[in-house]
Amino acid sequence: MIKRVGLAILPALIVLGLTGPIAGAEDQGYIVLEKARYYHQQGSELERLERKYSDYEKTLNNLLEKEQFVEAMAEKHYQQVEQQLEEARKRIARDYEEKITRFKQEIEEGLAAAKEEVQEQAQQELVDFEGELQERYQEEMAGRLEEYNQKYRNYRAEIREEYSFEIFNLRLQLDLARLSESERARKEEEMEELEQEKKEALREKEEEIAWGVKTFSLGLQLELGEKIADFVELQEQQVEEELNRLQEKWEQKKTEGIEEFKRERELELEEREQEIRAGADLGQVKAGPGLQEDLGRQKEKIISKKEELEQEIIELQGIIDKEIEELVEQLAREKGVEIAVLEENKGQEGVDFTPDLIEMLD
Repeated sequence: MIKRVGLAILPALIVLGLTGPIAGAEDQGYIVLEKARYYHQQGSELERLERKYSDYEKTLNNLLEKEQFVEAMAEKHYQQVEQQLEEARKRIARDYEEKITRFKQEIEEGLAAAKEEVQEQAQQELVDFEGELQERYQEEMAGRLEEYNQKYRNYRAEIREEYSFEIFNLRLQLDLARLSESERARKEEEMEELEQEKKEALREKEEEIAWGVKTFSLGLQLELGEKIADFVELQEQQVEEELNRLQEKWEQKKTEGIEEFKRERELELEEREQEIRAGADLGQVKAGPGLQEDLGRQKEKIISKKEELEQEIIELQGIIDKEIEELVEQLAREKGVEIAVLEENKGQEGVDFTPDLIEMLD
């Protein structure tokens, strides 16, 4: 049905399957797309779209016939009166189009400013919140550092007290006692070991404190980071809700304003038309131009819908044909033959594998 408007996707003949010489017609086959498409799982949708397309064509033909009739009737109108009416319509439409354009621009600018204010306020709130958390971090870190420093000072005093007597005693012996070389060497070694133990104990404590500070800092940062994340999430939700509220508010204001302009425009158009028609005897000429304009709008609408539907059919047909090609390749491998894909059968020689393909589609 649809190919009479040139919507066929595949070429007239596509050969899929094995390569190499063909012994004869019994080694060849074909499938007919025109039959197979509608057995595809989306075939009913394609058929529905094609029927709808055909209905649009009929509707468009009817509109064209009506349009021709209205054009014939329009020729009888008084040209001078119609020209005056047209000029009045254009002028009024132009004036109100400019008013509506300016009004829309004012609305867009107002909405943009309101949204920007909401976002700036949210950004400032985030900055303030982060500042508060940073102050808390600094305060808690300062307190924890002072606590650890005091612990280290106490520990260092304990270590010094623990080792000071032994080290002092050894130094005294080295300085005053008469020692043999071996005893002196042993005493010096003992003092060195004590000094090393003292340093190692202090170093371990320093590492313990440093790790504690680092762990506390990381934990605090994670805690504050979670608070910031929760704040941002809540803030984003609130901002989104506020922006949506603003959007609805300003859209409503724009809609109401435009509707008011339209009512004013229609009233002015009606008054002007009455003035013009009052000055001329139109007799039997009534709604010809208005009907013609209405038919024109309907025709454009149908043509637009027809073009959109045509594109939908092309895309859907392409999807179906691509899947059919893949199934044909599979069928060709299973049958061990070459299979031609035809848009329609025009006396093609070989075996018709269309029923086999239809079974694969079911």
